[in-house]
Amino acid sequence: MKVIKRATFADKSAISTLRIEEFKRANEFLLVKPKRLLWGKCDDDNVVLGAWDGPDAVSTMRAVFIRNSDQATQCLQCTVPAQVAYPAIVLNSGATRMEYRGIGLNSALRYYVIEAAERDKIKSILGPIYKGAPRTNFMQKLGYTFITPTKSWQNKLNPKKVRLLALLKETQFNQAAALIKTSRSDILKEFTWAGDPLSFASVRSPQQA
Repeated sequence: MKVIKRATFADKSAISTLRIEEFKRANEFLLVKPKRLLWGKCDDDNVVLGAWDGPDAVSTMRAVFIRNSDQATQCLQCTVPAQVAYPAIVLNSGATRMEYRGIGLNSALRYYVIEAAERDKIKSILGPIYKGAPRTNFMQKLGYTFITPTKSWQNKLNPKKVRLLALLKETQFNQAAALIKTSRSDILKEFTWAGDPLSFASVRSPQQA
């Protein structure tokens, strides 16, 4: 059975392994602190989504609830532009198993985050991305803008390409969700949502990512 669902503490080993294995394969950066990808308090306190093919976690993404610019700066470990409105969601720790890449799983996970963000009156969705990453073209179609931080001090990864912030404002949420729903309909049908509808209403504790 193929499903997308909210991951829990019971899934920590599968999610941690997926993150570390796929971050090690990345061309955009060198993973220098793999322990920072292990399931931790930030995962317990926020939302971690996973796509599962039977017993196997094949794609994941974390959504961190952010109240203000100080929390955004702490979470992203870089300067955050003034145009980001709050509350916001930071998407990070995304990983997809190599043989499942290119079929739209990242977009499917993003779809459920955008839907929940619109329902819960979130003002912005943002997250790190590296210049030239394959998904940037589709993200531009969704309405994302890409900003180069003036300073960045994250040390989990050693970037090989420029680290950007991708920003989606609330005015684009409805359009973005609709575009994913139509253009990624096959993968959304193949990997169906399992569990209660996603909500950020009770998520309140951002941590450094």
